[in-house]
Amino acid sequence: MCRLDNCRARCCSPSGGGAAPAAGGGDNAAGNTLYNTHCAHCHGTNAESPDPKIDLRRLSRRYRADADSTFETTVHEGRPDKGMPAWKGVLPEDDIAKIKAYVFSIQAK
Repeated sequence: MCRLDNCRARCCSPSGGGAAPAAGGGDNAAGNTLYNTHCAHCHGTNAESPDPKIDLRRLSRRYRADADSTFETTVHEGRPDKGMPAWKGVLPEDDIAKIKAYVFSIQAK
């Protein structure tokens, strides 16, 4: 069972949302699968959210030089006031790194 109150078991689906892997090789494909398993229930399949505030394809645009540190802080510590759980200690660091590689590989230009 998922530890997120608003999940309704969508993040824990074995199919991970059925998304296609991102271009760029194994780490991005693994990151895409992990992303769609753990993040898509809030941020949209393949990070395609109609809400710009949670559209992770816009991290680099939104945070510019701080995008990397913002990702790290937000994923590790969460944003409980906005419903974002902390994933540090929940997901292995290697999985977080793969998700990060995937998210940064699909940034909007």
